[in-house]
Amino acid sequence: MPMTENNRAITVSAVKKARRWPGSYQVSLSEGKAFICPDEVLVRWQLSTGKEIGAGLLPQLLVEAAAVLAKHEAARLLARGEKSGAELLSALIRKGIEATAAREAVQYMVKMGYINDEVYARNLVARLKQRSGFGAAAVYEQLLRKGVERTLAKEAVERGFTEEDERRIAWQMVKKRLRQSRRSHSNQEQLSSREQLSGRELQQLAAYLYRRGMESATIEWCLERLKKEETDAFSAGPDDDDIYGHGNGNGADLGDDGDGRYIDSGTQDR
Repeated sequence: MPMTENNRAITVSAVKKARRWPGSYQVSLSEGKAFICPDEVLVRWQLSTGKEIGAGLLPQLLVEAAAVLAKHEAARLLARGEKSGAELLSALIRKGIEATAAREAVQYMVKMGYINDEVYARNLVARLKQRSGFGAAAVYEQLLRKGVERTLAKEAVERGFTEEDERRIAWQMVKKRLRQSRRSHSNQEQLSSREQLSGRELQQLAAYLYRRGMESATIEWCLERLKKEETDAFSAGPDDDDIYGHGNGNGADLGDDGDGRYIDSGTQDR
């Protein structure tokens, strides 16, 4: 029988454990190629050094090995923490999983219930609310960066972020910002001064809240409350405690903490 591409045998030249892939092996072939093969596929195909594989069967072996490897790696990644479908797909491809196998693994995890972007979005909104420092717009943008579909992201934010939630978080941020500014001054004469915040300082605070994803209405509410409480504190006299740490007219720098509007919790994943 003449030798053809379909019946030409390919020999396994080496089998060794793959360091980067727990439970898998690197299988080298006589034609100079190699692939990562999970243990269960290795056993099913009875692969060992010297084993001959028909050239026509090799594509089937490679597809099966890639599919099983992708599912194993997907399970390991999900065991480390909740992910959206898009996040998992990106992580698999970065790891070196073939794109088709990665997509099929994600679809399998969705089918099995291990990935649910709607639940993931609600959970992320709840976590970011607890940590504070994020307005509704910033949380929405964060969900999009995590690969959540826009409609799901919008619904999760609307259900999990009330106007009261955002006002509470924004006001906490204002108080913290002003206290930090107060501590930054070493001159006690400056600390005791009760002069009201300048227009520039109020603009810096507004810009700071905007970068943190606060809605315009929330920012306006914070500034109005700040002006009122500041006026009340100023009228109360120099011996009363306040949270503002007013300057002596020079104005503390209350503004810029970065060029972007939002803090990325992927790097803080706080």
